[in-house]
Amino acid sequence: MVQIHATWRDWAALEQDLNPFAVVVMAHLKAREVRDGAERKQWKLRLLRGLYERGYNREEILTLFRFIDWLLVLPVVLEQEFWHEFRQLEEEKHMPYVTSVERMGFERGQLQATREMLLEAVATRFGEVPEDVTAAVQRLETVEPLRGLLRQALTCTSLAAFRDALHGVQG
Repeated sequence: MVQIHATWRDWAALEQDLNPFAVVVMAHLKAREVRDGAERKQWKLRLLRGLYERGYNREEILTLFRFIDWLLVLPVVLEQEFWHEFRQLEEEKHMPYVTSVERMGFERGQLQATREMLLEAVATRFGEVPEDVTAAVQRLETVEPLRGLLRQALTCTSLAAFRDALHGVQG
């Protein structure tokens, strides 16, 4: 037990450890430590590259990557850059572990989570989420306008003002 506790602070030991929990600890540490988006993207790629280098099988890589992806959230533009660089890594390693369908699933999950946060903010701020607002939010297909609307939900003085902002958004 003492050895595990001491090891979690030793980055070099974590990188050498084949136990998947070492990756979990590294992802957690970087999520807490790094706030800059560009640096987070680099760490996300580094951790992902480490999964390949450790020799994990496809299922292990996907499971651990889902956790890393959940912890190291990136702004939309950097997320797109990440996926581009990730595809290059897959080509370099000749190991396409994350299919385009799985990649779309990750993106859809982020989209749905952002929709849910927006609707929760509207409900908290204005006490209700009218059906027309819910329907309009569900029609939006990209994360960036939803994030802008989340800021609006937090700053608008009324539900009517939020509706105006919502109807002015395309995406």
